[in-house]
Amino acid sequence: MRGKVTREQKVRGVDIAFGDSVVRFNSNIFLSHPHQKKVSMPGPWGTSGCGGDDPEQLLGNGGPLSNIVPTSHVDRLPYIGTQLSERLNGRGIVTVQDLIQHFQRAPNPYSVAQLHLRMSRLLRNFRDNQCVAWGNDKQYQVSDVNQCAYNAVAKTLAHVHQNWPAAFAVPNAPALQYRNRGDTDEVRQCACARTAGECNALLQGGCRWTPRNHTHMTVGACTPNNPADTGFVGQSNNDRYDQHTQRVTNRARVHVVGHANNGPHHYVRQWRVPTPPPSAAGIGARVRRRRQHRRQEARRRSQRRRNRQRGRRRTGPTRLRAGGELHACGTGGHALNPEQCVTPPDPTWDDRTMRKWARAVVDRMG
Repeated sequence: MRGKVTREQKVRGVDIAFGDSVVRFNSNIFLSHPHQKKVSMPGPWGTSGCGGDDPEQLLGNGGPLSNIVPTSHVDRLPYIGTQLSERLNGRGIVTVQDLIQHFQRAPNPYSVAQLHLRMSRLLRNFRDNQCVAWGNDKQYQVSDVNQCAYNAVAKTLAHVHQNWPAAFAVPNAPALQYRNRGDTDEVRQCACARTAGECNALLQGGCRWTPRNHTHMTVGACTPNNPADTGFVGQSNNDRYDQHTQRVTNRARVHVVGHANNGPHHYVRQWRVPTPPPSAAGIGARVRRRRQHRRQEARRRSQRRRNRQRGRRRTGPTRLRAGGELHACGTGGHALNPEQCVTPPDPTWDDRTMRKWARAVVDRMG
């Protein structure tokens, strides 16, 4: 069932299949379960940094606008747009009931940290860590997770836990905190400056430019100038991959961290910067070509050295004692002094080997 619940359905109640049991859902008798402990909610919707309708006012027993029930489609929740709805549907989350079940686990409920991570991965931004237009030709760095969708789901789970029947309870959901995009304009805009001029002119010196010969990328990086600023939070509930992190060295040279499911992330002066283009990632194409040329030249020198050693072993001349004349081995002179003969060249030798043989003969004559 999708859409608004009729007045008749509200009065009669709706039977909701939940797992192996059936829960009688009646929005007129939605009261807190007597065994559920009252804990603080994430906070008033006005402190979430998001506008629009308060999810609590749209849910059953939440206010005059309450018309969302377990069988309502998930896109009825605020900030669950078309793209997020399609992603949720692809994971089997079609209704609000499906969404609630995604965050339930028995007999050991998810902890606050586990709920945070599970929600963050589910509601990740499609253009995370990219720069997008934001009014008046400004650009801002997109956070990893859709802030308002996350806050709406957090408020929904907290309200459901405290006001719906026990079968819908999500322990630890009321302890979730709202997400934010960062506490200043610098953390949103600095990373999107592409030149030193743009960076230095932005926000009256609130940003700092690091040239590309310091970042070791083919692009420079613009970062907030104040290390006390707070950026957006990464996927997990620690600061390992946050926009501003203490877990990487505070240096101008780029620091790449992360893995296939969360990264790679590029940090300059402990601030996350947008991922450079493929041609600009790492140390740069010019440096890579230079290093490759050096390796090839070293291999060529090594090969020439081996060839010289091989040539000496092949000719194998021994130095003469002082004085005497050279004779071809096997001639009359050879009988007089066997050490004063030279092995004749092999007709099958190439020119290079033949020159080596000639130089060896000259050395012996000297």
